[in-house]
Amino acid sequence: MKAIICALLLIGLASGEAYSQCLKYEPAVVKLKGTLISRAFPGPPEYSSISHGDRAERALLLLLDEPICVEGNKSSDINTEWESDVVLVHVAPTSGHNISDELMNKKVIITGTLFHSITGHHRTKVLISTGSVELEKTTK
Repeated sequence: MKAIICALLLIGLASGEAYSQCLKYEPAVVKLKGTLISRAFPGPPEYSSISHGDRAERALLLLLDEPICVEGNKSSDINTEWESDVVLVHVAPTSGHNISDELMNKKVIITGTLFHSITGHHRTKVLISTGSVELEKTTK
């Protein structure tokens, strides 16, 4: 019985430690590294199938180098949910911030703020509003 209690305590401590390393939603500024990709998703009118007549909507996505977790914020209206093992983030360029086609399918670093999905146009649970998008410098 003592072994079971000790194991449960260790599991609880380990999960608490993992949560302490989670990223935070806006207004916290974060940096994410990964590969910038584009993908078509079904849009109006049914949001279910491009091949059955829905308009294709392209989304910019960041395929992360490492999974992240994001800490929910109880005082927020939209960012209350914790998310773990996030490997794909929808990139939401801020107004007037265009992302060059030259960065597509390349390793980039995006600096910005995270927010949780709130509409059908948001293609992942976690999104990033971009502050900057830079090509990741490779070291040899």
